[in-house]
Amino acid sequence: MDGLAKGYNGSSYWQNRYDVKLAEQYQRFASGSLPNLEMRTAQVALLFLGYASGKIDGVIGPRTRAAIKNFRIAAGLGAGEELDGLTYQALYKKAGIRP
Repeated sequence: MDGLAKGYNGSSYWQNRYDVKLAEQYQRFASGSLPNLEMRTAQVALLFLGYASGKIDGVIGPRTRAAIKNFRIAAGLGAGEELDGLTYQALYKKAGIRP
């Protein structure tokens, strides 16, 4: 990864840690953790409704799970951290998003 970072960003690539950032992102995507557009939309809706879901990246991490859990409880859907179909529909309806 050093060669690519250096070639793309010049000889001072190390100052901004481009080689480290590139390696981190490679590991993230190589592990199968690809962004999901539905999750990204849900993260935007959660943020719009005041639930801190973390980065809008389409990846369900701990902050997104906590936001989903809090939304589900507030919406009367019961406890849970997964974005199932019922939760997804309720989230869209509450945020005013048309599917």
